Amino acid sequence: MAEITIRADSADPAGLEAPPLARTRVQRVLWVLWPAFLVAAVAELLFFALFDPSDLRLFGVPLDVARMPVYTLGFFAFWALCAASGALTVFLQRSPFEVNRCPLEPTDRPVGCPKRESGDCSGTCH
Repeated sequence: MAEITIRADSADPAGLEAPPLARTRVQRVLWVLWPAFLVAAVAELLFFALFDPSDLRLFGVPLDVARMPVYTLGFFAFWALCAASGALTVFLQRSPFEVNRCPLEPTDRPVGCPKRESGDCSGTCH
């Protein structure tokens, strides 16, 4: 029988907690998609309160489609536009730390990198 030991000092003994970088990416995606969903619902209600789907034309040709698919496509189009706007906002509000952060682990950084943990500069340090 295998014995399982759980360290008392570990905040996540099962190892199920996402790493901080992955967690912040998920949070940012949700920060974009959830408000975009709500705004898209309101935008669709307002748009289709003013325009009947059977009266819409695409390049001058009347749409020969039932109303439900037009409502669905309209919602997803509004959601995509709102999500693109939110994603651009989240992208542009990044901190200098996030913009300048090295994507490599300290031990994987090239020799000569001033932030490499090993301290080996191979003659490039002054």
